[in-house]
Amino acid sequence: MPSKLKKMVRARTEKTGQSWQTALRYVRAQAAPAMSVPPRVAELLRSLHAPTAFSMLVGRVPSTAAGANFELVQKQADDLARYPRYYAATGSATSTITLDDHNLLIAHGAADDRSVQIIRSCKLEGELVKVFTHTTFSERCHNCDGLIWCGEDEHEADCVCGQHYRVSFDGMIDGRVPVRVEI
Repeated sequence: MPSKLKKMVRARTEKTGQSWQTALRYVRAQAAPAMSVPPRVAELLRSLHAPTAFSMLVGRVPSTAAGANFELVQKQADDLARYPRYYAATGSATSTITLDDHNLLIAHGAADDRSVQIIRSCKLEGELVKVFTHTTFSERCHNCDGLIWCGEDEHEADCVCGQHYRVSFDGMIDGRVPVRVEI
């Protein structure tokens, strides 16, 4: 193993407390050239402002509706139950997608909303780092309501209750608060 790789792995283990093998996998994954993705996945990533599918949450749109007109609400809920629609969401955008796109994104690393909780946070940048030097972010687990610390790097793990989660730092893009786009 080259000494530069050893130094990077050693620094990772000291920083995070990870085992040697886990740190080695992480360092190799970061150093490896980006996996080639199908053109459709690349197009979806661009449209949702996501560098990778790791921070994407995909799922089925619930078959619920709301409104003042009961007949219209019932028709919309029945329509969603008969003809399901799917969505993909990142920290900056949400879009409806097809079932094929849903399955394709899951195959390339997106999180399925039935089994994974996405915790979205933002990294402090510029002057904010100086002002809030000891500030950390946490989020509540959907299952047990316990606190989950976001940490400093994107990662995935399990809560003490067994709920699988991912932490994604896509709460800000280029230092700006993103605008939500609902389609």
